[in-house]
Amino acid sequence: MKDFQEILSTSQEWIRQKRKAVMVTVVRVAGSTYRRPGARMLIDASGEMVGTVSGGCLEADIAEHAKKVIEQQQPVVLKYDTMTDDGGVWGLGSGCNGIVEVLLEPLTNLVHKEDYFAFFQSIQAGYQPGYFVTVIAAHGEPAYPVGCHLAIHPDGSALGEITRPDLLAFVKLNLEFPEGKTYRHLEYATENERYELLVEQIVPPPELVIFGAGQDAEPVVELAAFLGWRVVVVDHRPLFAQPDRFPAATQVFLEDYGAFLTNRPIQPENLVIIMTHHFLHDLTILKHLCQHPPAYIGVLGPRRRTQQLLDQLKQEGEWNEQFPDRLFSPVGLDIGSESPEEIALSIISEIQAVRARRNGGFLKSRKGPIHL
Repeated sequence: MKDFQEILSTSQEWIRQKRKAVMVTVVRVAGSTYRRPGARMLIDASGEMVGTVSGGCLEADIAEHAKKVIEQQQPVVLKYDTMTDDGGVWGLGSGCNGIVEVLLEPLTNLVHKEDYFAFFQSIQAGYQPGYFVTVIAAHGEPAYPVGCHLAIHPDGSALGEITRPDLLAFVKLNLEFPEGKTYRHLEYATENERYELLVEQIVPPPELVIFGAGQDAEPVVELAAFLGWRVVVVDHRPLFAQPDRFPAATQVFLEDYGAFLTNRPIQPENLVIIMTHHFLHDLTILKHLCQHPPAYIGVLGPRRRTQQLLDQLKQEGEWNEQFPDRLFSPVGLDIGSESPEEIALSIISEIQAVRARRNGGFLKSRKGPIHL
């Protein structure tokens, strides 16, 4: 998430500077690879890079090809096959045992670039996903060559070079994605042409709402913001709910917890951490969350205390059978955390595992591929 945001802002800056540069996008992979389709990087004419599309083994060669793309102002797809690399593929010696295809596009020659950047920004600022379509191969007599794009907003409206109704309708009918993936490949053919398309689901950053602005919340905010998440901090105490204490937070609210939840209901996709260190405040928050639980609720404190909170909710008739599945307490992964910073790492790691539908175990113990 964070690297995409950085590439988005850098792209706009380089365009304003009229800097000659190339956008590199991973469009297809097989076997063991470092990045998935949709990963991006920027390379300018001097070789300056922002982002990465591999573990560092392909970037130098891609940079050489980028010079040609800048000179010719035409997109190109490169294929790197390291499945049998024993040290000598183009001198890369990557040992990655995978296949990576990347699309190189001249940044300054990108059609509809202002519209596309506005589209990406609207997704980043909103709460619903959009879709970005790229022609990665075109055969026969194609109307749309490699590098043509289409952006589909959450409301279904579309913009871009791809305007033909039949192709647009085909894409819109195929926006279902396998679980755990934010991309898919499509093929569309007519009598005279055949297209291979990369369809990306462009998702907004997750929003983390933290109730309680104590010192232990500070590293949680910093780490979540570092990942590119939106972070909202809520506290009823003027001394604690100060924006200068949380410079990385998206918003800091000085407000009673119940009033905040009444005025700004938590959304199903939100992530919540309760760290008020106050039993009655926690109870108030949980009452609001119980009927419409968000994707994740982490409660700081010992297991016995949380059980007392749940018992109280049941006694007051505030209960939802789905609620326990969304509740995590004690909060965090068991990584031996002691300091506030280590605890923050534990909490954010658990949230990431929940978001990715993983159990947070050791990768060396995982059976099957790491990336789905």
